[in-house]
Amino acid sequence: MKALFTILFLFIASVSQGQTLATINSKGHYSLSTSDSSAVKAVNTGKTFEDKKGTIYPIFKSGKGKFFIIRTSAKTGNTYKQYISIN
Repeated sequence: MKALFTILFLFIASVSQGQTLATINSKGHYSLSTSDSSAVKAVNTGKTFEDKKGTIYPIFKSGKGKFFIIRTSAKTGNTYKQYISIN
C-alpha cells in the first residue's frame, strides 16, 4: 500500500508544471515571467466606509472584484486590508 502511494505521488509530481513561463524577447534571449495576480493594482471606487468610531475609509476594488478598505492596527501600527461585502 505504501509503495502504491509512493508511485502515485511520483506520477503526480512528474506531471505537474510550475507557474513560470519562459518567453523570448526581440534579441532572442529567454526570460522567465510569472503570472502574478498581485501585480493588478487596486482601484479606488470613490465611495467611503464609516466604522462605528466615525473613521472614514476609502473603498477599493481588487483585481478579482472584491471590495476592501485599508486599516491600521492600533497595537502594531501595520496596515492591512479588511475585505467587506457590499449589498
